[in-house]
Amino acid sequence: MMEQAWRDQFQAGYWSSEPASWVPGLPAVSTEMSSCFQTLVQPSTSTSSSSGGQLQQELVEYAAAATPNYGSPIVVFEKSARAFGDDIDMILTKIHMYPRSIVDLDDRYTVPLTIAIGPYHHYRCHLQPAEKAKHLAAYRCIKLSRRPVQELYDAVVSVAHVVRLLYHKEAMAGIVDDDFWPMMFYDACFLVQYMLWYVDEDEMDTWLLSFFKSNQLDIDNDILLLENQLPWPVVDTLVDLVRPGLVKEFIVCIRVGFQSTKEEFEGQDFAWDGYTPPHLLGLYRYYMVKGSGVYKPASANKLKKLIGTSFTATKLAEMGVKITPSKTEGYMDLAVPTGPIHGKLCLPPMYLNETAAARLVNMAAFELCTNPDFFDDSGEDEYTYYQNSAVCSYLLLLAMFVEREEDVQELRARDLLTTGDGVGLTNKEALQFFTTVGKHLRKGPCYWDVMIKLSMYDKGRPVRVNAHKFFFNHWGKIVTVVTTIAGALGLFGTLVSLKKG
Repeated sequence: MMEQAWRDQFQAGYWSSEPASWVPGLPAVSTEMSSCFQTLVQPSTSTSSSSGGQLQQELVEYAAAATPNYGSPIVVFEKSARAFGDDIDMILTKIHMYPRSIVDLDDRYTVPLTIAIGPYHHYRCHLQPAEKAKHLAAYRCIKLSRRPVQELYDAVVSVAHVVRLLYHKEAMAGIVDDDFWPMMFYDACFLVQYMLWYVDEDEMDTWLLSFFKSNQLDIDNDILLLENQLPWPVVDTLVDLVRPGLVKEFIVCIRVGFQSTKEEFEGQDFAWDGYTPPHLLGLYRYYMVKGSGVYKPASANKLKKLIGTSFTATKLAEMGVKITPSKTEGYMDLAVPTGPIHGKLCLPPMYLNETAAARLVNMAAFELCTNPDFFDDSGEDEYTYYQNSAVCSYLLLLAMFVEREEDVQELRARDLLTTGDGVGLTNKEALQFFTTVGKHLRKGPCYWDVMIKLSMYDKGRPVRVNAHKFFFNHWGKIVTVVTTIAGALGLFGTLVSLKKG
C-alpha cells in the first residue's frame, strides 16, 4: 500500500513515540482565535512571561543544554551536510513553499481565501472561522467510516509521525506534535468531505453542504495552492477508511469543473500509471498535463541554436501559422501541424478566470520547486523529460503571444481564452497576468521544442513563408493597387463605349 512505501522512506529512526491518544473535544484552536498576530506558525508559550530578561535567560540555558558536545568539529559539518542532502533527496515529496519569483506575484495566487490546509497558513486570522467546518467534517467522516473515533484518529496520526519531515523545518518551529497531529486529522477530514460533496451530494450533512456551496469558488482555489497541501499518505489513509476510490472520482469531477463539459468525462477511467503524488496539487497537475499521453519532440540537437528565439502573434501570422485550440486539453498536447499552405500552432484552451489562473500559477510553481534543472534528463524517459516543464511552457507560450489588450481579444476570438465558470478576467487583467507570470517562469524543453518546430516551419519552406509574409505585410497596398487598376479599367471601358456610341 502507498502508506507503507512512505513510512519506509521517512521512518529512518526519526519517530519513536507512539501516537497520542484521542482527547475528546476540539484541537487547540482557541488560542489561535484569540491571538491573530500569529500568521504562519504558532510559537511555543513560556511558563513565565514576567520579564523579557528572564525569558532570554531561559532560552540561553535551554540552548546550552541542548547543544551536544562533539568530539570533533567536523561532526558538526557532517551533520549539517547530511541534513541538507536529505532535504534535497525529498524534493519530489516535500510540501514546498513558494519560490521567491512566485511570492512576488499577487497574494490572490498564493494565499488561501477561506480554508487553511496544513500548517503554513493555519494561524492566519481570516481563515479561523472555517475551523468549525473542519470539526463537523471530522464528525461526518467518523460516522461514514463506521469505526471507533480512536481507531480513525490513530490511523491518521500514525502517518502524521512520518510526514512531519515533509514540511519546512522553519515553518514548523513552535508547532508541537500535540497540535500537529489533530491538525492533520481535521484537515484531512475536511478534504475528504469536500471530495465527497463533488462526487455524491446525497451523502452530505445539511450544514456542511451549505458551507461548501456558499464557499465553493474559494475552496476550489484554496485546496490547490502549493503551500496549502497535506502529504498524500495522510489523505490516502483516511480515504481508504471512509470512501475507497473517492479520489479518482473527485479528480475527474474537478477537471470537469475546470475545463470540459461533464458529458466528455463521464465513465472515463482514471489511470494512475504507478504515479504516487506528493499531495492533491501534484495529482491534479499530473492529470491535467497528461493529455493524450503521446508527445513527439523535434530533434534535440537543434536546441542550443534557438536560445533567444521567440515568435510573437504577429510574426506567426506573417509566417502563415494560425494559433488554434487543441482537440485535447492536456498541457502536453502542443503541436505544430503543417498544411500545404498554412501551418498551425495547437494549444490547449485556457479558462480565463481567477481560479483557473491561480491553479496554473501553482502548478507552474510546483514544477519549479520539484525540477531545479528542467534539462536534466538523467534517469527519465523522454515523455517525463518534456512533461516536467509542461505548465511553465504553456504559460510562457501564451505570454509570448500577448503584448497588447488586442492580442488577448484575438485569442478570445480563436477560443483559446474563454471565461468558463467563476469571475472572468478582463482583457486588461489578462494582459497583466500574462505579462507578470511570463517574467517569473523558467523555460524548459517543452517550450523550446515548440520553438524548434516553429523555426523548422519558418526555414523549411522559405518560398511559401516569404510569399505569405509579402502578402501579409503589403495586403493593404495590394488591395489599393488592385482597386485602382480595376477602377481605371472600368473607366477606360466606359470611355471606349461612349466613343463607339
